Amino acid sequence: MGRVIRPHGVDGEVRVYVFEPGAPNLQRGRSVTISGVVRKISRLRDDRGELLIAFEGITDRDQAMTLRGEILELPDRLVRRNDEESYFLHELIGLLVETDSGEPVGNIREILQPGANDVYVVDTVGGELLIPAIADVVREIDVKAGKIIIVPLAGMLDISK
Repeated sequence: MGRVIRPHGVDGEVRVYVFEPGAPNLQRGRSVTISGVVRKISRLRDDRGELLIAFEGITDRDQAMTLRGEILELPDRLVRRNDEESYFLHELIGLLVETDSGEPVGNIREILQPGANDVYVVDTVGGELLIPAIADVVREIDVKAGKIIIVPLAGMLDISK
């Protein structure tokens, strides 16, 4: 759901960078897992696009400091999705990648997040292929059907060594 950036103040509150705008899964009274420990959110407020969160049991700055850099997690089944087409990155692993003309390319083995956009690492017959997850290339992601449709950029599928 987000990552703890640093403590905020002296009462155990932390500043959290949220992975989804509006943070629909982070609310007062909701429990999240941090470092394998389930913690209930006792206070939450927006601060310039980040959240300031207080957790039950974290009452001072030293305790809050131990959470620095930690990820706030929820089991997939408890996450409220924006719509039926929403997916988690891990759900893309193993999906078949096909071109818009129906030609099979390979299966996603890994997803890299180098910065501007995700990159899908696809195992193909000819070796590894890196596909940028941008709108010009990725036309459709259908997790239920188990495939991703791409429009390859010029030279993208030339896997000669």
